[in-house]
Amino acid sequence: MLRRVFQRVFLREELWGGNRETFHKQFFSRESLFLWIYHTHGRRRDKYRQYRQNNTYPHLTWIQHATPVATRRWLKRLTLPANA
Repeated sequence: MLRRVFQRVFLREELWGGNRETFHKQFFSRESLFLWIYHTHGRRRDKYRQYRQNNTYPHLTWIQHATPVATRRWLKRLTLPANA
């Protein structure tokens, strides 16, 4: 998330319709992505943990990776051609 924000702020990456994120908005405003993550991460983590434990959505297969590297490996396997 930090890398994405820095890329958008400092490289002036366009989001949509010419909009760009500003340093002030991302680090010093109530609309900050950092603040939103800080305030919601624990609550969302607990909610999804309960969903898994209670089998709230039995039609879903829950996949959890311990590291970003493990996630990248898993995604790479999904995108490989069937004969690879």
